[in-house]
Amino acid sequence: MRPCTVPNARAIARPATMFLLTSLVLACSDANGPAPVVIDSSVSGQVTSAATGHDVSGADVSAGGDTQTTDASGRFVLRHVPDGPATLHVVAAGFEKYDAPITVVNGSARHDPQLARIEAFAVDDFALYVPKTIDVVYGVLLALGGPDTRAFATGVPAGAPIPEVEASLQTLGQDLRTLAAEKGLAILGTSRAPMPDGVESDALIDDVLYRIAEMSGHPELSLSPLLLYGLSGGGPEASGFAARNPARAAGLFLKVPVRVATLTSGEALKVPTFLAQAELDAIVDNVATTAAFTANRKAGALWALAMEPGVAHHSLTQFHRQVTLDWFRTIAELRLPYASDWGESRSTMADLPEASGWLGDPATSHAWAWPDYPGSRDAASWLPSELTANEWAVFRKPPNVAPGTSSAFAGVYDLTARVETSDMGAWNPTTGTPYEPGTRWTTTITIQHAADSTRFTGMYSEFRAMLPDGRELAGLPPGSIKGTIDASGHVTLDLYYGINDTPEEHGVGMFGDGKITGSLSDIFATLSFSAARRGAVAARSSP
Repeated sequence: MRPCTVPNARAIARPATMFLLTSLVLACSDANGPAPVVIDSSVSGQVTSAATGHDVSGADVSAGGDTQTTDASGRFVLRHVPDGPATLHVVAAGFEKYDAPITVVNGSARHDPQLARIEAFAVDDFALYVPKTIDVVYGVLLALGGPDTRAFATGVPAGAPIPEVEASLQTLGQDLRTLAAEKGLAILGTSRAPMPDGVESDALIDDVLYRIAEMSGHPELSLSPLLLYGLSGGGPEASGFAARNPARAAGLFLKVPVRVATLTSGEALKVPTFLAQAELDAIVDNVATTAAFTANRKAGALWALAMEPGVAHHSLTQFHRQVTLDWFRTIAELRLPYASDWGESRSTMADLPEASGWLGDPATSHAWAWPDYPGSRDAASWLPSELTANEWAVFRKPPNVAPGTSSAFAGVYDLTARVETSDMGAWNPTTGTPYEPGTRWTTTITIQHAADSTRFTGMYSEFRAMLPDGRELAGLPPGSIKGTIDASGHVTLDLYYGINDTPEEHGVGMFGDGKITGSLSDIFATLSFSAARRGAVAARSSP
């Protein structure tokens, strides 16, 4: 029997010939059994991210011997897949490999793969974390130590010499990863401690980001702005990188750095920087780092200097963690080139004019908006927002208190606050309904009151709710506190939620026996607090 053949489809160009082609296919089926290929068969679908639901372009999809690449919308069409069972394979940079069984019926099948993001990537001595919930990286938080900063990216041990500090570093890492998901950031850490300060280290960092950009499916990583975090021995390279590459540096936070760069570039002066010292540091020369700050600030650098009282070099207090997180959050919001909550966007990092910030007085620890500052501006610490300015004021070493004077209230107070809701319950912003009666709230408040002043500043951590059934929920975000103490020890409080400029809650209290006690109330809840003064200042009753 002569073999049955079908004319080349290219020869059948007009609709009038389709009947002939169909007849030939049917004739072949009758003569030789089922046709080996169904000409119009297809397997189609759209590839998306399982975490975000957004399209995945550039993914390789294959089944039945055919392979296609998804288009800009994540769509694909595979041709010439025989009827019956098959396996659909999907491979895309930055995602777990995907395999799924499909069945082609009457020449067609539809399947929409959802891919799982890979969050952690390793290159040599570096590790990078990209939250699975973000599709575009807007900035990279580069942490250099000091400790093994891969801990911030993957949770590996940081190698701290004290268990309590190791636990605090791990908590900070968890908080930084949460911030990364919130603000579209990646976190890059390394076990190289310390990295030499120089262009070779700069080039290594760029090379690592380029390599991870290829394997992660985030090409924007290689050019993303950097938020630099230099801890101890990581301080020289972190500050040096910012000085040499100011166009890439969105901001710089230096924790007890062994050395900091002297800025000469006009662009480098624009990089907002927070330099945090420890009062009891036996490793770092605080005099030398203070001198570097003074020189940079006089040159117009947007730098702040703060010394945390009563702590050693390796300390990492809860308050220090909060200051670090809020500073990075503020810099990301003000500088990174992504769309804001109001839909505005920019293609490059935003400059922060000096006059847009706040200034902290090193003598009194008070902070003012830049236009209102009464002293020499080039000697004051520069902060990018009211929240960071308030936290700077609380963070600093309080001035000495002369016994027997009106400064008896001066000092730093650590409060553990408990909130008990009224029978009405507190309002739950997630559900839009009141919390159940009996809900308990907790937060940590830190207040600093300077000598010979009626004003004080402070901050509070995130409020957390404990429901009657034992479930714990997050409530209000961290914020700042302002208040006054009069000559009789009466306290007034204003709470500012997040970075708001208008107080949301008010309260009253009283100083006595070295403590501040008081309450904050609204229609739903009453917060009661009691705080002893930190440090060696003797407790003293109000006059």
